[in-house]
Amino acid sequence: MPPSILHPKILAYIGIDPGQKGGIVCITFGENKDTRVVSQWDMPPTREGVINLMRSLTNTYRCRAVIESVHAMPGNSGQSMFSFGQGFGVLLTCLDVFGWDYTLEDPRRWQTAVGIRPKGKGEEKNEWKKRLVRYANTALHGTFTTYTGDAALLAMRSVAIYKDLGIG
Repeated sequence: MPPSILHPKILAYIGIDPGQKGGIVCITFGENKDTRVVSQWDMPPTREGVINLMRSLTNTYRCRAVIESVHAMPGNSGQSMFSFGQGFGVLLTCLDVFGWDYTLEDPRRWQTAVGIRPKGKGEEKNEWKKRLVRYANTALHGTFTTYTGDAALLAMRSVAIYKDLGIG
């Protein structure tokens, strides 16, 4: 009998906030389903770092992920958008190659789904990010940063999606 049948991998719900200032958050549950473990990583700065982290998660868990589907932002340089696109492509390639179940969600959709009030008129981006981090810290009893706060909320969204589909 293959070892994977004797010792099945633990299911992990993962949130991925792509970009240099993004992160990856992993939520797992204990046998009684009440014990929750949350792990977090700032987005690795290199392609190799991303691949190694995602390979490590794949080797340890059965992964279900939500990755933020983002697009070019007005005011970003062409070089900046190209670099972001390369990093996003590495993430998507890893998800496919490592066989993860994943969903792409635009920010408005996942933020609404986890109960985040939309960014207010006149609310500075920095204040908005801090509000997301506070929400994630409260909801998951964590100590997230501006790099991992969105990823934590995306991981919460992953739990909701995959449990609703009956495959989590």
